[in-house]
Amino acid sequence: DHYLDSLLRLQCVECDTLFTAVIYSSPDGPALAVMSSVRGGIATANTPQSVAYYLDQAQRSKAMNANSASVAMYRGALEQILYEQGFTKKGLSNKIEQLEQAITKDSAPKWAKELDTRYLDIIRDLGNHSIHPNDGNVEQQKELDDTLLEKLDITFTALVYLVYEVQSKKDSHLSDLKAKLHNIKK
Repeated sequence: DHYLDSLLRLQCVECDTLFTAVIYSSPDGPALAVMSSVRGGIATANTPQSVAYYLDQAQRSKAMNANSASVAMYRGALEQILYEQGFTKKGLSNKIEQLEQAITKDSAPKWAKELDTRYLDIIRDLGNHSIHPNDGNVEQQKELDDTLLEKLDITFTALVYLVYEVQSKKDSHLSDLKAKLHNIKK
């Protein structure tokens, strides 16, 4: 209780990012909210801004213990990834179906061959349930807990890496090898 209702300003010793932390009395007892001075989330250097926006919103919601909102933002990030990758049908279900058809026809992007689309269906369904009224039963929202958010973080870290980083890393590695070969042939 000594630190309850405290406002702290923190700074990362590695990157100098500033954070504002609030320790407060929540309906469930003491709680901590940490807000960053920079956009966050699990976006990478190659993640398009439209996708990074939703990943940042998911992290900001998570930092404020707004788990339902965080899950909804992850759903938004998924829809944005698919849209950005050319799956533009209206609605996330249709985008996932469009991707699955492209995988079946062997016309999907390379990254899609490594993807288990069941993850996409689950993310969609979790996001839908996070914002739908569930006939007024908000008790179901308790399932959208910190453990689930950690699993979504892991899932999106892998997805973002697969979609935006794998080919870039391969291209960079190949370019480095070619440069070395070129220097040896001189």
